[in-house]
Parts: sequence; C-alpha cells; structure tokens
Amino acid sequence: MLTELALLCAVLQGGVSRVAVDSSTSCPTAAEVETRLGALLPPVPEGAPREHAAITTSDGALRVHLTGADGTPIGVRTLTLDVSCADRANVVAVVIAAWEAQQRNEAMPAPAFPRAAPALETTASPPTAPPAPAPQTIWTGEITAGPAMLYASGNLAPTAVAAATVWRRRLGGRLALMGAWPRDQTLGPGQAQWTRAGATFELAYRIPGRAGRLDLHGGVVAGALMARGEGFDSNLTTRGFSPGLAGGVDWSWSLGRIVLGLGAGLWGWTDQRLVSFSTSPATFSLPQLELSLGASVGLAF
Repeated sequence: MLTELALLCAVLQGGVSRVAVDSSTSCPTAAEVETRLGALLPPVPEGAPREHAAITTSDGALRVHLTGADGTPIGVRTLTLDVSCADRANVVAVVIAAWEAQQRNEAMPAPAFPRAAPALETTASPPTAPPAPAPQTIWTGEITAGPAMLYASGNLAPTAVAAATVWRRRLGGRLALMGAWPRDQTLGPGQAQWTRAGATFELAYRIPGRAGRLDLHGGVVAGALMARGEGFDSNLTTRGFSPGLAGGVDWSWSLGRIVLGLGAGLWGWTDQRLVSFSTSPATFSLPQLELSLGASVGLAF
C-alpha cells in the first residue's frame, strides 16, 4: 500500500525528482528511492541541475552520500536497518529529503523503525534475599554515683552510694555499694563510734515516661559493721557481718550519655547491738531500718 501511494504522488506531481539517485545495491534500488523522493520533494524545473545521491553498502550498513548540483559534498550518512527493502527506501528518501531541505552538513538522528522484541528468557532468576536487618542493641548499662543522707532514730548520717545497672529492655540487674559516715553513740561511761558499709544485689524494673524513667529495685545486702570504743577502761575495735535487705525507687533523666537522678532507698538490717562490759554494763541496739535520700550522676553505655 505504501509503494502504491508513493507512486501515485509521483504521478500527480509529475516532473523529474530533484535528486538523482545511484545505488550499488538492489535493496533498495535507485528507482525505489527516487519514487519516494518524488512524493517528499517538489519536482525540479525542466533543465535545472539536480543534486546527486549515491547509495553503497558496507558491512551490512547503508552509506548515503549526497552532493550538490555543483559537486559540493552535502553529507554522508551511515544507516543500519533491519527492515524490508521498501522500508529501507523510505528511510533513505527521508534522509535525503531532510538534507536537501536544510542544505547543510548537520548530524541528524537516524529514523527509528520498530523491531521485533527480543525473546524473553524463560529461566527465572533466583529471588534476591532481603537485606539483613540491622542488629539491635539488647543490653544497655548505667554507672552512677552520688551523695545521700541516712535517717534513722532521729539522726542523720552522710552516705555515699555507687551503683552499676545492666538493662535488658525493662528488666535489669543492679549492684550497689554504700558506705555511711561514722556515727557516735554514748554507751555507759564511754562512747562507741560505729558505721555500716555494704553491697546490694538487686533486681530492677524500669518504667519509661516522657519526663524521665522510674526505676524500682530490691534485693539482699551483704554488709559489714565496724565499731570502736572510746573512754572505756579497755577500748576495742570490732567488726562483724551485717546482712539485710534493700529496696528503693529512683527517678532519672538521660541527657545523651549523661544520666542524672534522684532516689530514695530503704535499708533493713538484722538485730545487732553494741555492748559495754565495763563496771557499768550498757547495751545499744543499732537501728534496723534506715531511710536514704540522695542524688546521682553517671554515664550510660
């Protein structure tokens, strides 16, 4: 149908094609290209000089050389076409018509004709494994220390507390060390200076909130009692094991790796006494419950 239309246009226009075509190949022939040029370009007046187009083949490609009527080269185009001879003639005619209209040596994109789609490979590629998730931090830890005040039997005693806590989500294990400033107690004719120190082994539970974290903790205490007499006939220094229980509640804030906190704790000790065996025997029962209030600062890791 395309060939018949091109021939019809050439018959209607009449005259000679503006470009004389020479072809060294039969696909397309010079006549096929000139017929299509007759449909694309107006005919040249009778007796007017004609431009020349030479079509050659090289390695399966078409080379089109266009020269002016005076022999001046206009352009050279190499076309690689995997189409029928009729479509090749159409493409060559379009290239020559564009050159003739522009009359300048200018690079032009080759007209693109649809080609058969490449056969799809039937072998399915193995599915790509999803990327491994980034490892999540399961264990975290905190180390804090700070001053506190112990209250017992109406008396206050300065205290220092240091704690290390390892957390797994909301549950944690807590190790704390405490030591109280020595306290004086009148005992018969003299005085006794005594203090306690201990280490706690506790379980902890954390309740996170917008304003901070609330930690509840409790466990056992392995303590040591130290006492020294003054003003007696024979002043002795004694030491003994002081077991007990401990619990508390802490409120903390995290500023990056810095941890600030306030806490309250309750210490429960076994029944222990200071005894004087002087001429006037005397006994003093040490407090079994002590309340501590303190502040702390530390690092999270």
